[in-house]
Amino acid sequence: MKGILVENGNWESPKVDELMEWILRAAFKEEINLTRVKNDELLVMIEGGLGKVEPSALVEVDFALFWDKDLLLAKQLENMGVRVYNSSEAIEACDNKMKTHQALAEAGIPMPTTIFAPFIYNNMVRKNFEYLDRVIAKLGFPLVVKEAYGSFGQQVALMENREDLETWILRVGGRPHLYQKYIRESHGEDLRINIVGGKVVAAMKRSSQVDFRANITLGGSMESYLPSEEEAELAIRASATLGLDFAGVDLLQTQAGPVICEVNSNVHFITLAACTGIDTAVHLMRWIKSGERIS
Repeated sequence: MKGILVENGNWESPKVDELMEWILRAAFKEEINLTRVKNDELLVMIEGGLGKVEPSALVEVDFALFWDKDLLLAKQLENMGVRVYNSSEAIEACDNKMKTHQALAEAGIPMPTTIFAPFIYNNMVRKNFEYLDRVIAKLGFPLVVKEAYGSFGQQVALMENREDLETWILRVGGRPHLYQKYIRESHGEDLRINIVGGKVVAAMKRSSQVDFRANITLGGSMESYLPSEEEAELAIRASATLGLDFAGVDLLQTQAGPVICEVNSNVHFITLAACTGIDTAVHLMRWIKSGERIS
């Protein structure tokens, strides 16, 4: 079986290299011929009225494991008959947190109360803050703010008052963002549940003593975790709703039960493997070999 591992040509770091090599080793264990390809090595083209990707020799494969968010490239590969994991639609649904919440809400999946900031154009400065009266009346303080696009908790903050909230909004500018109810009982804690092929393969509990966000990259700690039946079913439902072959689902524990915090289409396996001893990448390779699909 032959595939390409698509990564972003402008995102270079030792951590990225470590993750890519980790995935390649998992592929080798499962006797899959997987090659790293940067998205800028490939050109998405319309020629003679037909869509194509060049050089064609790089994409004459059985599948593409897509570790990027170049949606036009992913979609073009699909149009050419290449099986893309995760699909372009699934990546798009996860890439924008607002789209994620909207799609999950359609399926009746529990989440914290979430309000989308009214749209403005990217080159504009937000001038009308009257809508914040309704946001604050609904959510109160503190409340959580999140940019629609972002990773590792970097674009997430906790607002304690209106002045700080307006300052944050002005700094964000035209970038889409949302406001979310603060779940006090989950302060500094969350659950990361990895799903492959509609099944839970590994999970950990993340905790922080220094931040309301539990991300490991922000100083959080981790411990292996066995999800309850309710938690596992919720994570599986969220992943399936978004059409994900593999996912990292983040849950918050509340007095009313677990709720979805975020769903990630590009899952970082290494810290979870260190915590649980389970290599999610191997499970992913076996899923790809099976030829089955969620979407």
